[in-house]
Amino acid sequence: MNSNHHLEEQMYESEVFLSYFKKNGGVEYLPGGIESGFRDVTIKEEFVVRLLHVKGERYPRIFPVELKADSINEGDVFILDNDTKIYFWVGDQCNVNEKCKALEFCNNLRKFERHCKADILFPKEDANVDAEFWSHLGGKPATINPPVPDTDEPDDDAKYQFWKISDETGKIQTTEITERPLTVEMLDTNDCFVLELNKQVIIWVGRQAKDTEKKNALAIGKGFVKAHNKPKGTRVLRIVEKAEDAYFKSFFNGFYPIAKNDFGGNKGFANTEANQDIGAVANKKRQVVKQLLNKLGNYTVKVYLCQDGKNVELPEEDHGHFYQDEVYAVDVTGQYHRYIMQWFGPRMPSDKVSEYRDYLAQLTNYEFIPSEITRTTVMQGHEDDSFLTFFPNGFICHDGPYKPYKERITEIANSSGCMYRISGPFEEKPRAI
Repeated sequence: MNSNHHLEEQMYESEVFLSYFKKNGGVEYLPGGIESGFRDVTIKEEFVVRLLHVKGERYPRIFPVELKADSINEGDVFILDNDTKIYFWVGDQCNVNEKCKALEFCNNLRKFERHCKADILFPKEDANVDAEFWSHLGGKPATINPPVPDTDEPDDDAKYQFWKISDETGKIQTTEITERPLTVEMLDTNDCFVLELNKQVIIWVGRQAKDTEKKNALAIGKGFVKAHNKPKGTRVLRIVEKAEDAYFKSFFNGFYPIAKNDFGGNKGFANTEANQDIGAVANKKRQVVKQLLNKLGNYTVKVYLCQDGKNVELPEEDHGHFYQDEVYAVDVTGQYHRYIMQWFGPRMPSDKVSEYRDYLAQLTNYEFIPSEITRTTVMQGHEDDSFLTFFPNGFICHDGPYKPYKERITEIANSSGCMYRISGPFEEKPRAI
């Protein structure tokens, strides 16, 4: 069975590692060891007050700091654990994930360790509680320390180097491969390779590599970090052939099967086949949109509600606000061509679709010249960029029957709110549903 190995260092854990402990309240650093570990632990019966620091942008971590006022800053959350009193101090500029993680920790601490015999107190909401909190830290300072950034410099994984590791001569040698783009054919099953990123080193181990290379892959990675003066906290990952993850594959051409799709036929153009990766497919779609806009020239957009046998023109503020119970016509009249799209909500019975074709015919006075007019149908959930590009302020699909935009906004404001799902294909305009 193939397996990938990771090395994790305290304070520099990866997001994947931290995500495994979300249900348990996150990672908490404790001094010393545990009874089943390598170090003896002396258990103190007397409770010792402690100050805990909650910090992290996406996966906040909890670790003890010195019990003094200088440990506090406005950018994080701090918990003062005094046995029966748990003080929850929130910095003015902390992030929401730190708040949630700290509150979750306090609740778990009170419920499972103190058996509901402790109180959670909020110093910033009560002057007396605030005085108690700072008294444990030696008194409140005149000014509290400013925020400390959650991360140092942002990772620049766009820059990378690729190395081949081999011991054909009996000695481990590294050779940089400068050819770009990287392809899957470069990964020789008889050798090991290193993908060097800003703060990550990935060791790829071929199936036919020598046993010494396989066994020492992580050691090679750690030596590589030291030899190349990588920054502290650089992660080392061992990946074996046929067990590569999506992130590693993203640096190489040829890992994924070729995607084949035809585009343009339903837009009034000759079919064009995309025979390339997903990014190139998305690019091909953008080219189709560009072709359409060139064919239209300067254009105007009108949106109609197909209702009671008539096309009712909607004001511009209602453009891009469609309702699932309705049918709409989008009439794009260009300088050189006319493009008409009919949009159907998901609740339209299939046997009624043909009846609504007459609404498009009304727009063109029952004349249809394919060389001058393109007509197409769009079902809700299948809007592509050729449709969405005519709604520069966004496209939102509301539930229920049509309501004017201002009336809908007032309805949402006077209710408990509503939830929308934002979705969109790869590198295309998203839509809210």
